[in-house]
Amino acid sequence: TLLYSISATIFGFLLGILLTILSNFSKYAAFIIEVYISILRGTPLLLQMSIIYLALPKIINIDIPILFAGIFTLSLNSSAYILEHLK
Repeated sequence: TLLYSISATIFGFLLGILLTILSNFSKYAAFIIEVYISILRGTPLLLQMSIIYLALPKIINIDIPILFAGIFTLSLNSSAYILEHLK
């Protein structure tokens, strides 16, 4: 649990900073990032985890380890919240 939390916070913070910088360069990038924020903040975390862990492997036809799926999903979710705070 601690590994999930620390990893997701670090990766989410880095992604949030990167997207904040990217949104300042282009109106199109800013629009796409706004949609990204709206989708990730508007859907429940459990639904996001289900999509990443259960649906995505069937779509791209690869096996995703549960640890990676959890960290990836929490990172995306936390980056949306961090990005909103940094704007």
